[in-house]
Amino acid sequence: MMIKKLYNELDTLVDEALEGQKLMYPEGGDILTVSGTKLIVRRPQDRKPRGLVKLAMGYGSGHEGPGPGGVRPGGNDLGVPGDVFAAPAANRILRGLKAIADGSPINSSIWLW
Repeated sequence: MMIKKLYNELDTLVDEALEGQKLMYPEGGDILTVSGTKLIVRRPQDRKPRGLVKLAMGYGSGHEGPGPGGVRPGGNDLGVPGDVFAAPAANRILRGLKAIADGSPINSSIWLW
């Protein structure tokens, strides 16, 4: 049995997936680009006050739901997408952590399925 995926261009696959996830989860975070790295961060009105622990998650793109859908009120503060079915590189994670850094503690994890 062969499973087929539909996509426009391989070079834009992750970016298009993020845009689609944003449409699926309107209450979720905003897409932020830092030094060429696409991140998902909580919307300004939903950010936690300084001093509360921030939650960050890295994940492989192509896993619908847990990554982009996890950035929302009551959920993660940051989502760092990797390439398709691959964890994000360390430099992407560092850019994401710096983007949400406000002096609060940060708890981060990388999810691989």
